[in-house]
Amino acid sequence: MRAARDLLVSYRRLPVTPWGSPNSAAIAALVRSAAASSGLLTERQLGRIAFELASAEDLWRPLVRHVPEHRWYVRLFHDRQFDVWLLGWDVAQDTSLHDHGGSSGAFCVTEGALAEHVADLGAPPRLGRHMHLPGAPYTFGAPYIHNLGNEGPGVASSIHAYSPPLSSMTYYKAEPRAFEPIVTIPVEGPEPSVPAAAASA
Repeated sequence: MRAARDLLVSYRRLPVTPWGSPNSAAIAALVRSAAASSGLLTERQLGRIAFELASAEDLWRPLVRHVPEHRWYVRLFHDRQFDVWLLGWDVAQDTSLHDHGGSSGAFCVTEGALAEHVADLGAPPRLGRHMHLPGAPYTFGAPYIHNLGNEGPGVASSIHAYSPPLSSMTYYKAEPRAFEPIVTIPVEGPEPSVPAAAASA
């Protein structure tokens, strides 16, 4: 498990502004139609959003990037109900063990494969492992702690949806008796903002 300082390095702001893309309006129309709700979304609705956008390759393919130096990600849509993210994974990139605040979520692999290590919060704490390939979405409620990563051999991409919109992420390390929180990072805009106090921890 990486130290707090190391895992925060990948959360600097990235020079990505997909709102200027011609696809922005089409993405918004697709995900709003898939949501079909005026309140917070269920896991099933989030899964439908992730799957339908993943299936619309012409919308996300021109935007995705795979950067060897750091994991690439950008928020494609945000309103009071939910938000949607596009992630690009080079080989050996992962998220580290984290939760999603109070948000439920769903993700759909669009290319490549992602390995997921999921925290079993029983005693003693354990990590289960799952492989995710393009196809059906995977959904989860809150709380949910996992590490998602690309073990290769090629790049991977994925679509993620959260309701309520992702507002914070807490990172953890596995101890013999529990998963111990390391740091909580607020999500204040298209990319997570790392407070100076957390970055110096």
